[in-house]
Amino acid sequence: MLDCAVEKGANYFFSSTSEVYGDPAISPQPEWYAGNVSTIGKRCQYD
Repeated sequence: MLDCAVEKGANYFFSSTSEVYGDPAISPQPEWYAGNVSTIGKRCQYD
């Protein structure tokens, strides 16, 4: 998407939320933290 935005001269905005980390074991979460999220749990499509 970023390459496409650069090619088209468009603005690109990406945002995230701490929700993607699940219930963190580390807070605040450093960039290397993979999170505590179940990939097969009932909320996995939201996380």
